[in-house]
Amino acid sequence: MRISAVLLVLASLLSGGAVSPAAAEEPFSPAATSRSATRDQAATLDKLFAELKRQRNDKAAERIAGRIWTEWFKSGSATVDLLMKWAGEAIDKKKYDAALDFLDQVTVLAPNYAEGWNRRATVHYLMKNYAKSMADIEKTLELEPRHFGAVGDGRHPQGQRP
Repeated sequence: MRISAVLLVLASLLSGGAVSPAAAEEPFSPAATSRSATRDQAATLDKLFAELKRQRNDKAAERIAGRIWTEWFKSGSATVDLLMKWAGEAIDKKKYDAALDFLDQVTVLAPNYAEGWNRRATVHYLMKNYAKSMADIEKTLELEPRHFGAVGDGRHPQGQRP
């Protein structure tokens, strides 16, 4: 409930005016953002994965992987981006319950945003909620089958993500 109130105020501030509670509870949809931006992001990811597959230099491959992470972190929603930021800060402070509250809202607002599910899987894992972590990993991989973070490559620790 506390998070819903925060989201309502946040949505009001971001829109520059009053927001009805019903509007604040509408789920985020990539269709609500620019469809071309979604297509552009998919095309960018396809290109980056093709480059990564061909790359033989470890340092260059790490740079490409970093660019992939950057793309994955683009939610298309200022509200979701802010919630992800707050979740990251809470994780850094080991306030996993607070991080989980933020990430629960991310998955409600942006159910097709794979990185929200991936980040929540990480928090569940840190809280030793392994079954919930696996369920979120499965959702992440359903949305983005190439998500190497969800399969645990271990090369991109939580604190170093964009």
